Amino acid sequence: MNIVVVSGSNVGEKTSIAANKVMNVLKEKYSEDNSVNLLDLKELTLEFSDGRNYLDYTGDTKYVTQTLMNADIIFLVHQFSKLLFQLHLKIFLTFYLKKHLNTRHAVL
Repeated sequence: MNIVVVSGSNVGEKTSIAANKVMNVLKEKYSEDNSVNLLDLKELTLEFSDGRNYLDYTGDTKYVTQTLMNADIIFLVHQFSKLLFQLHLKIFLTFYLKKHLNTRHAVL
């Protein structure tokens, strides 16, 4: 099973620290038979979603989208400020939910 932990904030350290803790717990308990990966959006540069196929993107955007499309389980780690999503997380959700909204279960 392919597990991906997404640190959804591009500023500060708290979200990255929490995402790393989640990833470490998952690796300790489930890494024998599963792949556990971390996507820290603070360290990646994402392009805006313009409607093209996710395989047509390049660089970090292509890496992120391919990693997410191959994931069986995704953990989103994000701090909320007045219930607003940051732009990086919005871009991520646009890519992922557009592709899998009808085929996978989503828990928010």
